[in-house]
Amino acid sequence: MPIEPLSITASVIGITRLTFDSCKTLNDTIKGIKRAPSKLKDLETSLDAFQKVIKPFEEDLVNREDAALSPDQLANLRALEPVMLYCRDICNKFTKRVSELTSHSDENHMAWRDRLRLNFNDSEIRLLKENLAQCQRTLSDALGFANL
Repeated sequence: MPIEPLSITASVIGITRLTFDSCKTLNDTIKGIKRAPSKLKDLETSLDAFQKVIKPFEEDLVNREDAALSPDQLANLRALEPVMLYCRDICNKFTKRVSELTSHSDENHMAWRDRLRLNFNDSEIRLLKENLAQCQRTLSDALGFANL
């Protein structure tokens, strides 16, 4: 029995919102770190770009009538779910990690030991940037293919 188009679209909208919110939370967390190392601040650009891909996609889905989507488009939407979930998980995990690494700082002051901890975790920051870039490319390619 085929899955109802509404359930696929609603599911993707929900996952997209969760992904956007996770990305925004991470971005806000990074923006809230005063005098953060430049490699961490550079993530803001990547996160802003990723949010600029996700938000219009979500808005487009919300404004579409479900019956207007072809079976191929619905299948492509279903295929986007794991990508979105992966991106959401990356952002959630990194938000948690940044909070752990900056636990001795506040919005007005970056503790020296937190700055050192962030510097020593350069590979984690680089990996996040690479993962976000891959998610963004995959999402952009899939959206182009889906022709939504």
